[in-house]
Amino acid sequence: LREKGFKVTIYERGSELFCGSSGGTQFRLHLGLHYPRSFKTRQQIRRSCALFEARYPHLLGNIHENIYAVSHLDGSHLDYGTYLEILNGSQIPHVPIEPSAHGYSNLEGAVKCTEKALLVQAPKTFFQKELADCFVFNHDVQRVENTADGTVMVDGQEFDWCLNCTYNQAFKLHSPDTFYEPCLTLVYQEKTPSTSVRALTVMDGPFPSLYPYLQDMEQCQGTRQRFYTLTNVKHTPLGQYPSFQDAEAARLQCDESVVEHKRVDFEHDILQFYPKFQEDMQYHSFFTSMKTKFYSSSANREVLVQKHGRVVHVMSGKVNTIFEAEERILAHLEPAAIK
Repeated sequence: LREKGFKVTIYERGSELFCGSSGGTQFRLHLGLHYPRSFKTRQQIRRSCALFEARYPHLLGNIHENIYAVSHLDGSHLDYGTYLEILNGSQIPHVPIEPSAHGYSNLEGAVKCTEKALLVQAPKTFFQKELADCFVFNHDVQRVENTADGTVMVDGQEFDWCLNCTYNQAFKLHSPDTFYEPCLTLVYQEKTPSTSVRALTVMDGPFPSLYPYLQDMEQCQGTRQRFYTLTNVKHTPLGQYPSFQDAEAARLQCDESVVEHKRVDFEHDILQFYPKFQEDMQYHSFFTSMKTKFYSSSANREVLVQKHGRVVHVMSGKVNTIFEAEERILAHLEPAAIK
């Protein structure tokens, strides 16, 4: 927006950038392999991924061995053959591999892909510097009102437009309906240094995912003991709530005692597919975060942008779909305001 002549003010509830949902993810730059049941989500991801890689290569790290696998155990929504057909039909680059050759078990089949990891600290450092003159930190917006004059008031200050990028956690969209999911992510560190960055995502059901947690570009290179996040479709959610306030209360109640109890389940599940997990990895820490989700049987995570007067609500999808959101936002803004 600044490049198109807009003067931008960014109100951030926290004391720094990405201290909410944006900073509590697995930092996966999706290629589409994670959403075999949602065509819209795959389509948006595929359109935006190349744009993200071209514009922000300094915010990404390579994963030498990034594997998506279909579970042989009960619970998968898809079999391996169907998964391959979806990948092929969506033209998502992948190479079939033999899971056992990589030390994995209980998998019907697996593919290796070129999906990259978003670095953890680099985006925060970059955007806080790039947009330093735009931020108002520690400001939790309380009131947004369209005016009769064709402007919008944000906590008493007048603007031409207001973009609501609160992940539908404030000033909610009228439809479709969403729910809130407080989440627990465990962080592990390799016990011995390695030269390879790897990832394992087990599809498509209540299964685990192990993904690199790389702070900066230096951690992508050389021999070192890297950090990884461990999540689980079944055990990561701390509940589902129609109210953000109730979900936030549940998130804040997650402490070390809760984590110690749930760690048993996390590790039990990953060991079914990665038998040497406890030999290779040691528990380090945890963090909690919040997801806003549509009610959807297809795991839909598409971008949704709606305009109400001079307020444009943005329900974000995956990180690389910021370009999809940008296109839709600009389509709502008055052409005369775009220089």
